Amino acid sequence: MPFIIFLLLPWALDLWLTFVLADALGLDAWLFFVLPAVAGVILLSLEWQRVQAHWQALRRLEGSPWALWGSLRRALAGFLLILPGIGSACIAVVLLLLGRGGSSANISDARTVPPYQDPPPYRKPHTRVYSQDEAIEGEYRREE
Repeated sequence: MPFIIFLLLPWALDLWLTFVLADALGLDAWLFFVLPAVAGVILLSLEWQRVQAHWQALRRLEGSPWALWGSLRRALAGFLLILPGIGSACIAVVLLLLGRGGSSANISDARTVPPYQDPPPYRKPHTRVYSQDEAIEGEYRREE
């Protein structure tokens, strides 16, 4: 039971802080829930394709683990934006701003991976089509 309270207390405080902040600013509280959630859904849907592409590149030993970390960090920020509350939105903004540093941001761009794409469809090898009046030259021997 104390573990459940430990998990629910920060979320309840976050919701309370959101309502207090909305009241202090004179805005509707639903703006603090809907706008970050929409931004989170958009960010998560765009970033999830990159996470898949970086993961596949790592499986082929062609990609950088730093690139995967950057994509996972942005996907986690999108998930936190979906959660209700201003505290989770602030944590998401901090996660998004972490990669905006100087030279450390270029580590993930050392080996860029394009967005996820489906593999090309299977194509049968080219075979020559013979017409009816064209003979195939060669020797023929029946074995008994």
